[in-house]
Amino acid sequence: MHPHLRGGMVENYLVKITLSAPDRGQTPKIESMALVEKLNNNRSSNLSAVYGITKFSDLTQDEFINHHLVPKLHHHVKLRLQSSLAHHNRIKTRALPDQLPLKVDWREKNVLTPIRNQKTCGACWAFSVVETVETMSAIKTGSLQVLSVQEVIDCARNGNMGCDGGDTCNLLDWLVASKTSIEPEKMYPFTWQTQSCKLKG
Repeated sequence: MHPHLRGGMVENYLVKITLSAPDRGQTPKIESMALVEKLNNNRSSNLSAVYGITKFSDLTQDEFINHHLVPKLHHHVKLRLQSSLAHHNRIKTRALPDQLPLKVDWREKNVLTPIRNQKTCGACWAFSVVETVETMSAIKTGSLQVLSVQEVIDCARNGNMGCDGGDTCNLLDWLVASKTSIEPEKMYPFTWQTQSCKLKG
């Protein structure tokens, strides 16, 4: 067993399994435990990711897909994703420069905003872009600011569907074409739902 899962974590989780509602069954939880164990046993070094139990571990794959992923994407979004994947496959074959550091932890450099929970709002496309902008701005200026994900959910509707899904490239295209500055989070707070755009002008 991986050392990060010792100290009662697994035991407590197994107790949780036995106390769960009987009609839910134990299979999803047991499968999650097995997957966690397998992934941790396959770590290539101490710098590799460490896996553990999350709030999604009680869900079957179908339940996770139905509740937390967008089941259908517009055709042009699918084409964009396929193009992005092909581009990624070309990039990852390039050799890395020798001068790259073995490890970079951006958490130590005060350029990451706190983790936000999107709950059932399927706007990972918005979160990923906004948080990337936050970090890139902090790296460049030295000032870290939490920006509004809700603004781009509501306003970047060029093929994006708010909490029902979207595409990071579409959002980036919209930001460039519209010359929109993302408002601070406190000025345009998150509501976990798609609303009408509140930007003036």
